[in-house]
Amino acid sequence: MRLFRQLEVGLLAFGAFFSLNAGADDLIGVWYCGPYEMKSGDMAIRTKEQKHYRVDGSYSEIAISTVRFGSGVVTTMKMRLDGRWQQQADEVTVQFDKATFLSSDNPNYTIAMGQLQADSQMAKKNWAKSLVLVLGDKMMYRPIDAMYKETEVEVRCINPVAGSGLQ
Repeated sequence: MRLFRQLEVGLLAFGAFFSLNAGADDLIGVWYCGPYEMKSGDMAIRTKEQKHYRVDGSYSEIAISTVRFGSGVVTTMKMRLDGRWQQQADEVTVQFDKATFLSSDNPNYTIAMGQLQADSQMAKKNWAKSLVLVLGDKMMYRPIDAMYKETEVEVRCINPVAGSGLQ
């Protein structure tokens, strides 16, 4: 297990120089990512994602994030993103067409409030770019050129049907 972890770190570090991706076909399918954590000040956000890369270039993502504030308040939210994706070597870019705030378990943070925030973020930046490495049914990605530096964390994903011929 330790050797695999060292290989992961090494491959991610050298990913910008040596693309090990066979091509866009490796990304096609549904990927389950995380959970991973981002921190900013006294706030921590733990996120799980389900990313769907389709053959026709369309993309959808469901993200569930739990935010822990320094005050002790914890809020779990669910968001859907839709758009188009493309791959250039080991970089994947997603152009978002729509963000839909689906739910919040905090009555003080309503769906309407979440949607306003999602719309505001989309107006500032409606795309995401990541350095991606796919090895069979496993993928690692790290956002690049992110709006917030705190979001540039390494994320591990799995595609349970990759290589099975079921996609």
